[in-house]
Amino acid sequence: MKRWENAAINSATGAAVPNPSITVFHQGTGVQATVYSDEGTTTLSQPFSGDSLGRFWFYAPDGDYDIQVAGTGLTTYTISDVTIVDDKRITGLDEHNVFALANAFYHRQAAEWRRKDTGRPAWAIELDADVAENRIRILRATAAANPITWVEVFRIIGVATPANYLDFLLAAASAHPELRAQGTDPNVNIGLRPMGTGKVQVLSGDLETTALARISGQNRFRFLRAMVRARKSSTQSMSADTEAAVTFNTEDYDTDGLHDNSTNPSRFTATIAGKYSFRVTVRSGGNTSFRLRLRVNGTTVIFDITTVAVAVNNVQGAADYNFAANDYIEALITTVGAGETLQAGTDGCNAEFRYIGE
Repeated sequence: MKRWENAAINSATGAAVPNPSITVFHQGTGVQATVYSDEGTTTLSQPFSGDSLGRFWFYAPDGDYDIQVAGTGLTTYTISDVTIVDDKRITGLDEHNVFALANAFYHRQAAEWRRKDTGRPAWAIELDADVAENRIRILRATAAANPITWVEVFRIIGVATPANYLDFLLAAASAHPELRAQGTDPNVNIGLRPMGTGKVQVLSGDLETTALARISGQNRFRFLRAMVRARKSSTQSMSADTEAAVTFNTEDYDTDGLHDNSTNPSRFTATIAGKYSFRVTVRSGGNTSFRLRLRVNGTTVIFDITTVAVAVNNVQGAADYNFAANDYIEALITTVGAGETLQAGTDGCNAEFRYIGE
């Protein structure tokens, strides 16, 4: 609701027209609008009169109006297409929402948002206290003909359950929204860019991380290294002179999804690019020679050894290797000259795979 005021002047004499007769219409319709003598409480019967000095005023909701002025010795005239917008208090379609606007207003008669200047974009800030969440949104509408179609470009949402969080939304769904802060010194700044699959890139440095670092509530910085230790919980039969991958179906730990006990259980997979260390122990109860090979991605052999036959046979292999993301490594065993059974349990076959750096 906003007060609008003017005065009736005789254009021929320049004198004020006392007690002019005023009628307010919705713009272009000829339908009388509801207007008030105060902030929306007391309606004015139309036509209503101005004062003895020709002044008149009324309060009206946001919208476009035609104002007809008549009086003694005055040729009746109309002030057309008057836009009234209350810049002090602007509400949206939802009574719980409050908008701060730039180049925009809500036309109540048409029940639509409009631009004041169709040649410029319009902006709105919405503050919404909902039952489920507290929300701040910034909306934008490009320069175009009215009415406005708002596009959400940024939001902050506070949700009680499961926890408060910052929801940063850009209009382009495929974009990587960046969070940046910079002081007067360009060398003192921080920029964060979500990269998907749990990764955040620090733009002002060379660090790119998944979930490998944490600052705890005790002001401690913890580096959570990707690592896994897996072993066999059941034996594995080997045919003579036939190479087969050793499978591991029990994990003592796996901090970063490097191994799966059921899908390709012989594989240990790098989740991010970098150097990894792999170590394996293969044990059987027979008197058979072993050949152990470590192979990357099913093609590249990075370790190869053959043992001599002893009563209880153990063979160990270890290698460091530079992996690309999603590369994998396996341990391949051949029992020479006879079949054999690979042992299970805590002292049986086991393997460790861990990230050691870029």
